[in-house]
Amino acid sequence: MTISFTKFSEGNLHEWGTTIPGHHFENDLELAKLIVENARKKNIPVTPIQPNSYNLDHGILVPIHYLSRAMEGLPLLPISFSYQPLKIHFAFGQAIQKAAEQSKKRVAFIASGDLSHYLKGSSYGYHPEGAVFEKQLEEALSYMDTEAVLNLDPELIERAGECGLRSIVILLGALNGFEVKTTIFSHEGPYGVGYMVVSFQMKQ
Repeated sequence: MTISFTKFSEGNLHEWGTTIPGHHFENDLELAKLIVENARKKNIPVTPIQPNSYNLDHGILVPIHYLSRAMEGLPLLPISFSYQPLKIHFAFGQAIQKAAEQSKKRVAFIASGDLSHYLKGSSYGYHPEGAVFEKQLEEALSYMDTEAVLNLDPELIERAGECGLRSIVILLGALNGFEVKTTIFSHEGPYGVGYMVVSFQMKQ
């Protein structure tokens, strides 16, 4: 796992052919420190990144594009997952939950990433397991069934060609122990790549 320990994060989508202005954020270094401390207590490998500034990629910039007005003036904290087992990512989410509680701040968690790259119409190719993976994941998230997500067949995950499952698992770890209502706003496969937009609302 990596966490940005730079003072600022910035980036734009100009390399993708858009002229939309970029974004510039201060990073929440206090929260970053707490996350690293709690992760290391759980023996979770985590690496602080400390260049002069953190260059935001499209995985972060796309959701920020839609949330930028609501995020105006707020700090950001870029976090990246690893290729450790899902249970390690879930535990990392629990460490984030603990850090957020210690910070006494309201924290919004955005889990960004693609689902299957092998749906019909994909330039990557087609595997029927892609649609199976998407269906199982949607059903599990609809019922907030964390165990079902953590126990997805590893071979199915591999054949689906996903790259966002670990983001979701970290989020589930961060929500562990809370009563949560999920709302699936959309689940589509444009260009043969799966995208699902879901909100996770913690019940008071």
